[in-house]
Amino acid sequence: MSQAARTSNRHGRAVGAQVPGGAGQSLIIGVTAFLTVVDLFAAQALLPSLVQHYQVSPAAMGLAVNACTLGMAVAGFLVALFGRTIDKRNGIIISLVVLSLPTAALGLPPAFPFLQPCAFCRGYAWPRRSA
Repeated sequence: MSQAARTSNRHGRAVGAQVPGGAGQSLIIGVTAFLTVVDLFAAQALLPSLVQHYQVSPAAMGLAVNACTLGMAVAGFLVALFGRTIDKRNGIIISLVVLSLPTAALGLPPAFPFLQPCAFCRGYAWPRRSA
């Protein structure tokens, strides 16, 4: 028996042992992480088009687009404080449902002032999803 097979980690699994579904699970985690980064920062590439469409200043549009990140920061702090009191499965399900509402609303904003609150709410719903 090799040294790697005899050594176990803090979970009792042999270091170097194959975990069922490990490669598929790693792929899913990697794709999710990539899409999260794209979701957060892809809108910044669209700023000139959004500024022209809504006819606002670049600073105002930058703040609106980054409201999602601000909401994420606020919610991340709250999840860190109170996350242990919420059941993980229910928290993720509720967060995904809450996340879908402002995400859908972002596709239909009739005016610029509607964009920023939707983006903030969307960011606010995000951290519980990945907790």
